[in-house]
Amino acid sequence: MAEQSQKLVADGRVRLVVDYGVTDGCTYHCRVTVPVLYKSAEDFVVDFEAWCQANRTAHELKFAGVSFNPDNFFEEGVYYGPDVMTVDEWFASAE
Repeated sequence: MAEQSQKLVADGRVRLVVDYGVTDGCTYHCRVTVPVLYKSAEDFVVDFEAWCQANRTAHELKFAGVSFNPDNFFEEGVYYGPDVMTVDEWFASAE
């Protein structure tokens, strides 16, 4: 991830886009994309996995100011993290 593509906001956090799938395990599946502010994409990935592991039985909690259901990131007990990218990377991926 290029350092120059990370646009910082006033308090030093980076504008990130978190993208993940939600499913009922049978018929329903959708992609969820949410914006977050965090120290860096790398820090978000590490901290988010630790948070999910510690709260995996919770229904919905806030992480980085956004509500997440930790169960959405586990399948048969295995953690599958979200895609995390800067806003610039997200827009570039759409081109």
